[in-house]
Amino acid sequence: ARGIDQVASSPQKNRITPKSFDRSQLPATGEAPVVEVPDFWQADLANKVKLYGIESYDTPTINLSLSFEGGVLLDPIEKAGLAALTAQLMNESTLKFSAEAMANELEKLGSSISFSAGGRYTTINVSSLQKNFDATLALLQEKLFQPAFLESDFNRVVGQLIQGKKQQQNNPRSLASQARDTVLFGTSNRTSLPDDGAITTLSNITLDDVKGFYERYYTSTMASVVVVGAIEQAGVVKQLDFLNQLNDAKYDISEYSAFPEYSQQSIFMVDKPGAVQSSINLVKREKPYDATGVYFKSQLMNFPLGGAFNSRINLNLREEKSITYGASANFIGGKSLGWFQAGAEVERDSTALAISEFLREISNFKENGIRDDELAFMKNAYTQSDALEYETPNRKAGFLRRLQAYNLSSDFKRQQLNIIKSIQADEINAIAQQQLHPDELQIIVVGDAAALKPQLKTLGFPIVALELVE
Repeated sequence: ARGIDQVASSPQKNRITPKSFDRSQLPATGEAPVVEVPDFWQADLANKVKLYGIESYDTPTINLSLSFEGGVLLDPIEKAGLAALTAQLMNESTLKFSAEAMANELEKLGSSISFSAGGRYTTINVSSLQKNFDATLALLQEKLFQPAFLESDFNRVVGQLIQGKKQQQNNPRSLASQARDTVLFGTSNRTSLPDDGAITTLSNITLDDVKGFYERYYTSTMASVVVVGAIEQAGVVKQLDFLNQLNDAKYDISEYSAFPEYSQQSIFMVDKPGAVQSSINLVKREKPYDATGVYFKSQLMNFPLGGAFNSRINLNLREEKSITYGASANFIGGKSLGWFQAGAEVERDSTALAISEFLREISNFKENGIRDDELAFMKNAYTQSDALEYETPNRKAGFLRRLQAYNLSSDFKRQQLNIIKSIQADEINAIAQQQLHPDELQIIVVGDAAALKPQLKTLGFPIVALELVE
């Protein structure tokens, strides 16, 4: 006991550790790693379904995705949600298995099979252990070719979707997303409504509509398969031979109706009485995705403006003004559509301030350009992140899906890296001049209209009440 007391009462001596470097300076980043794109193979089934694969033996697993192009774009707008509802019912009973029995069979194998429809594709995702791949594909064949489409399943799933829609009406983010799509694409295009539709459109769908969608669009015409895992090409082609049963009926994806054009910048107000926060989006249609052109370079330009945590917009609204947990700006692009979007959820009393700061930061970047430190940070961030690009099977599969969807050259990642390394401030600034249009951004606000209108009027923009399809 005395020993303990002596130790406890003895004076403490501060040890000084000699420093061999200046702790006030961040260590320099190393050279960008040279990341090699994984080897992949391509093949066609007899019915021309395209296969893309990567052999990967890190784990004894296989991931497969089968995609039918078109997805929700094939919905009649008055029956928006038909593609998503059809996919949901493909997850239900088959002629041989109830939904519960199928789930039990998959659980025994340690496998999963899921159908979904979103964006431009209806997609079937399959995950399996290597040793159980044959058995899993047998269950996939049952689900794909023998759906039961029971009236009871239909009524239950429709009810669940409609109930979810009712809950989303209380979610500012869901309202803001639909408002954005309505402002960008108008009320005559399917893209103005959520992937899973709206209450009114789901109520228009019948079970016969679902059966018709399945027969017409689950075909080989625009189908493709991506496989990543512990399996060779020859094995995949042989095991997927059952996909030749898909009918080859052709179909077209309809052209978009005319998009809205705006003669002036306005605030589109979605009223959510009692909301203590406001969801803000500033939007404008822009170019669709490309791998090495204006869209890609616009993302590089935008990174220090609104694409990183320490971007100008986030540092302003979050760190300096303390009116949001996060603010950002992004160029978002798909195969045929693209847009610029800047936004945040902010304190209600700071809504007008946030809008003016968004516009000020975008205008300032356009007028004065990128700083040298921002250019260096962007290059480091993009090149260093490539080290993790192909670490997991999902990332490898994503690489193949992008190759297939956009018909890209197999060395597009190397082309991107060369652009990142060589791009200079003058080119970034020219892109900012070309792609940033602060005076053409339409402003969307979801919040308490009565409380917000006095401060929004100080901005000098017309305020337009926006009613969303329920």
